[in-house]
Amino acid sequence: MSLEMALRMTEILLALAFLQQSAEHLAGFRNEQVIYGHRLVLSGFLLFGIATPWMLLGLLGLGLMILQRFQGPYNGGSDKMSLLVLCCLTAARWLPSEQWQEYAFAYLAGQLVICYFISGQVKIVNPSGVPAARFRTFSASPPTRSARTCAGWRTVRGCCGPWAGP
Repeated sequence: MSLEMALRMTEILLALAFLQQSAEHLAGFRNEQVIYGHRLVLSGFLLFGIATPWMLLGLLGLGLMILQRFQGPYNGGSDKMSLLVLCCLTAARWLPSEQWQEYAFAYLAGQLVICYFISGQVKIVNPSGVPAARFRTFSASPPTRSARTCAGWRTVRGCCGPWAGP
């Protein structure tokens, strides 16, 4: 696969992810509608390959505005990963030589491998640790009693919210 094809496929996937996230925020507060409305338009242009380097630069600017608006990553790891992909794609499109573009894309690949390896390692080494406890405590849609029973969750009524049970 050529570098150009890899960059383009990554741009399409990123644009689709941003389109979905932006559509979800259009029902939010007015200042969120403005930011995410622009992000929706730029993501559409990116999806169809229109002025790609400029769209990436615009999306990067909006990404920084979103960081400022929510005082950090809104969705935690997924927003950090999206910004990493966006920064590396923007660099790859704006760097002058193909060798430097490859370095930017290789940096992205290395970071993705490291991040997902560490995340997987934490889950394998400690499957009932902090990530599982946070899910049980802060889940927006609580699991059913039968799902908790199947998973072996032993909770005391009230410790994980009003839906927690034996």
